[in-house]
Amino acid sequence: MARQTSTITVVGKLGNAVGFKRSGSKKAGAKFARIRATDIKNPKTNAQLYQRAVAATVTKAYAAMKEICDHSFEGKAVGAESMQYFNSKNMNLLRKAILADVNGSVEPAAQVGVVVAPKSAFPTVGPYLVSEGSLTQNFMTLAESGATAVISPSVGGATQTVAQYLAAAGIVANDIFTVVALGVLDPQGAFASQYGTLASQPSCAFAYVRFKVKASALTSTTLASEAAITDVFDVDFGGQANTTITEGNTLDGFSISVVDLITDSSDGFIGVIRSRENSKLRSTCRLQTINSGAAGNAYASSFGIKSDYLLNAWIAEQDTLGQSALILEGGAI
Repeated sequence: MARQTSTITVVGKLGNAVGFKRSGSKKAGAKFARIRATDIKNPKTNAQLYQRAVAATVTKAYAAMKEICDHSFEGKAVGAESMQYFNSKNMNLLRKAILADVNGSVEPAAQVGVVVAPKSAFPTVGPYLVSEGSLTQNFMTLAESGATAVISPSVGGATQTVAQYLAAAGIVANDIFTVVALGVLDPQGAFASQYGTLASQPSCAFAYVRFKVKASALTSTTLASEAAITDVFDVDFGGQANTTITEGNTLDGFSISVVDLITDSSDGFIGVIRSRENSKLRSTCRLQTINSGAAGNAYASSFGIKSDYLLNAWIAEQDTLGQSALILEGGAI
């Protein structure tokens, strides 16, 4: 025997009660009512604010660095797949950083977790993973010069030719080294808190400079100590980059800082990606800052809304009311 089916029709509402009428079954014509749920849970719980802050921070960073990061992950398709991978990896890193900051009662200056303010037009500086792959990148390395992080090529021998220098560094035809940076333009330019720089968001800029090894350099007999950087590499720039940074510089002793690369920047995060022309190979790069800046942690920023101040910025009017929502104990994120 065929199974009977029934339909339910809404016949009216009174307050929170909704009336229904059943038809097409043994109970056809029966009327009943259900209570309509009107007490919707407040979507702006602390845990949800953490999630929103993390998501907003990472999506802003990707938007700023899209020109590089939409194709910087080995094995990931250009565009949406790379964006999704960037977001997934960096949201996970940021959530873990905030948990470690809060649960470990880390002092704000040493905290790795840093987020944007709500509706910010800018990204914030931070230790984002900007590329991932199988290539080794040890030609240009991060060092510290005074109070600034600098990227410097390997140091060659005094009598090495350019060809010998590149061979010793493992550089081959079509190698590309891209220095990428997020720099601070104004420490409180995007969101100024009464609780200072570590509760505020800087206005930031993104820039990169790309060094493509010239085929002629691989056989050059010019001394590396005397060769201009532009004799060895084709150089181009993107973002808010200072296009004069390579002028007059030789390969030997050349270095780049965030301040050098980004016009009007005072500090920030920097890194290097190795890739190859017409190849999908990449190196792994996570942006860093100076090692001595915050408890010796090259991933801890001296700027931005730190984990302790996250809710202070993300709870509406919290900062302007003068009630700091410092987070001293762990909680759901």
